[in-house]
Amino acid sequence: MSAVFTPSDADQRRDAETADLFRQAAMLKGAERQRHIQAAVELNLPLAGAIASRYARLGCEPADLAQVAALGLVKAATRFDPTLGVPFGAFAAPTIRGEVLRHLRDLSSPIRASRPLEERRLKVVAAGPRLTQELGREPTVGDLAAYLGLSETDVLEARAAGERRWTTSLDAPRRTDGEDSLADLYGAEDADLGRVEWSVALGQVLQDLDPASKRLLHLRFVDELTQTQIAGLLGVSQIQVSRLLRRLMNQLRAVIAA
Repeated sequence: MSAVFTPSDADQRRDAETADLFRQAAMLKGAERQRHIQAAVELNLPLAGAIASRYARLGCEPADLAQVAALGLVKAATRFDPTLGVPFGAFAAPTIRGEVLRHLRDLSSPIRASRPLEERRLKVVAAGPRLTQELGREPTVGDLAAYLGLSETDVLEARAAGERRWTTSLDAPRRTDGEDSLADLYGAEDADLGRVEWSVALGQVLQDLDPASKRLLHLRFVDELTQTQIAGLLGVSQIQVSRLLRRLMNQLRAVIAA
């Protein structure tokens, strides 16, 4: 006969104290409410640490995993409803595991950003849990920028670098019905294929541009900011931005045509 799992006395006491803190928090507002939620989070940090320790053998620094697990704990605390009758530990565990697994997945990404951008991305990732705990909510781009001494554009670029770290399998289906993989399209008649050589040439030219020109093109064509918005970020006039973009585009056309 298999053994039936029963929570330890310590687990039961922790669940009872946590439930009491959340019940009190539900009747409070502002700083007092946040203080009770923070106390519940701190009370359950051993749970986050225990979950993080299960994945330590996968090659990630234990301190980093503990911090990521704590972020999952805070996220769970912001969504927990004590009236559901579910112990907070049981509610929080899936969220904590999800954060840890997502972090481990990012570490094994097949695509790497440039070293400065990767360092900035890691700073943004590390700041997330700390700010979430301090603010009691998910930090905004502005919160992260102010905390790290970066511009909002820098934070957005760092986040985008993380989102673009993954590739799609050629065997993945293109439609929900499971038919037509990406591999099935190669060799098929496609008007876009005529632009492949041009795209490769353009990529080579872009690599040779100076950092300021690269950033200007990124803001305009990747972030899709208007010339006025770019001017505000760079501290120049909209007319200057227009002239710079026109000169860059003419330069790119001339090089590719040659």
